[in-house]
Amino acid sequence: MLALAVSFELTAGAYHAFHTSLAQIQYNGKAKVLEVSLRVFTDDLELALTKTTNRTIKLDESAQYDAPIEAYVRKYFGIVDGKGQKLNMSYIGREFEADATWIYLEIPFAEKSGELNLLNAILTDVFDDQTNVVNLTYQTSKKTFLFKRDATTQPLAL
Repeated sequence: MLALAVSFELTAGAYHAFHTSLAQIQYNGKAKVLEVSLRVFTDDLELALTKTTNRTIKLDESAQYDAPIEAYVRKYFGIVDGKGQKLNMSYIGREFEADATWIYLEIPFAEKSGELNLLNAILTDVFDDQTNVVNLTYQTSKKTFLFKRDATTQPLAL
């Protein structure tokens, strides 16, 4: 009976015991942009959007959810300059993959100038144990950043 209950839980929804996101940031020197691919569990994103919009969100392929996804990502993710201003960011779109949603962004980035910080507070407003990993490739440099609820910004030393 216990095996049946566990099996039902695993197949009835996208249940998972950990809360994490993964962002890949790649510098495109020709276009002078940072290309961002952000992967989050779809059910976690639905919960965050439901909390933010005060209406039940069940994501599907329709474009009706692009605006709330973009607003959420703009609030909790980005590159912040020394004056506390976020660099411009373009929402490119999203796609589903099994139990995950990939969100695509571009951040214009001609050259590093002054102090910059990477902000990744995605889903920390929903889960106390949320962990966000960012892999950054800038020219020949590769770095990995780890973010948690109590540490949502880190210096972006390129």
